[in-house]
Amino acid sequence: MKTTVIIPVKSLTNTKSRLSSILNFDERCELTFCMLNDVLKAVKASKSLAEIIIVSSDQKVLDFSKKFGARILKEEYDEGVNAAVSKAIQLCLKNGIESILILPSDIPLLSPIDIDNIVKIAEESPIMVITPALRLNGTNALFLKPPNLIQTFYDEDSFHNHLRFSLNLGIKTKIYISKRVMLDIDSLEDINIYLSNPSKTSTYLFLKRVKGKIS
Repeated sequence: MKTTVIIPVKSLTNTKSRLSSILNFDERCELTFCMLNDVLKAVKASKSLAEIIIVSSDQKVLDFSKKFGARILKEEYDEGVNAAVSKAIQLCLKNGIESILILPSDIPLLSPIDIDNIVKIAEESPIMVITPALRLNGTNALFLKPPNLIQTFYDEDSFHNHLRFSLNLGIKTKIYISKRVMLDIDSLEDINIYLSNPSKTSTYLFLKRVKGKIS
């Protein structure tokens, strides 16, 4: 079974605003592209994914993603993650896609192994597989088979809400735990955790370069 991955990416206008006290706008944009680069490289290296769909209102993000062969779904403006994901899901249903994996663009430690593992443990149908963010509030991976299995609750304590919703409906649900998937970059603490795990990722090289400024 081949799965389509959906990656919603917000406009660069306010990208990583929670890091604005330690990184200027250009640096935050560079960080955003470094992380997206690392995520897309991991996705492309996976043996389980058939297609990548990038949803964004930002033309620079869309142009960058085209280099990885991603299908582009352009929004007129940012309507929020749930709206972006919903549009991509409708496209998948129209094209007969049986399963999807929703990923954020800011989990640069993501490995192809994680992607393949998530798809591998999702043999049944219907089924949801979910990976929480490190602080157990957000959702850093959401596998759905079929794609419209549940509604999404991003930006609303999404991990617990996704879990609660699926369990209330009696849907087969599995939790996939991986520190690589769970670490997104939103704070200085996240950056320090990331830098404690040396890698050859674009994100690591960028953060190491600016480390003196942010430490």
